[in-house]
Amino acid sequence: MGAIRGGNNNGSYFYTKDIGEDMKKVKFKILKDLISESDVRRVCKDYLQIKGWFVFHLLQGLGCYPGLADMVAIKDGRVLFIELKRPVGGIHRKPQKKFKSDIERAGGEYILVDCLEDLIDKNI
Repeated sequence: MGAIRGGNNNGSYFYTKDIGEDMKKVKFKILKDLISESDVRRVCKDYLQIKGWFVFHLLQGLGCYPGLADMVAIKDGRVLFIELKRPVGGIHRKPQKKFKSDIERAGGEYILVDCLEDLIDKNI
């Protein structure tokens, strides 16, 4: 028998009934659809802080460099500019791509992240 399980704080729910591998794929897709950019930010920030990084969030504002990354992490002289996206539907826009290019041209490190595994895969 299946069961209705809670989703995120917007009232979304998903049906879980284990009917094999296909259901696991569907369940994973539904869960990814529920994850917001702020969820990704919170998990990545917590992970980086546990790993000893100094982390802060940047907010785009009047007079700010177009496409500015969402977060900066610093550890042992290494500075990461981190652009955060939702796992599903997050779009890397043209100003963000230009900012990435400008950072890398200046010798900086820029990472596009849509899940914690992106940081882990890069050994960060």
